[in-house]
Amino acid sequence: MPRVADDDTAWCERAIEDAHVAAVPGAAFGAPGHARFSYAASTERLEEAVDRLADADLI
Repeated sequence: MPRVADDDTAWCERAIEDAHVAAVPGAAFGAPGHARFSYAASTERLEEAVDRLADADLI
């Protein structure tokens, strides 16, 4: 789970709204400040998600 922001819930909300990438706040798993992603997708889709997060200035 990568470190994202102190307010991981707000970061995840922004990820879905701005980048159309779903993530779960790490706080839900005892890891505040992190986000959890599913990587059960093709490499192409994962690369697209990373590109979208970068374009939204989230990484």
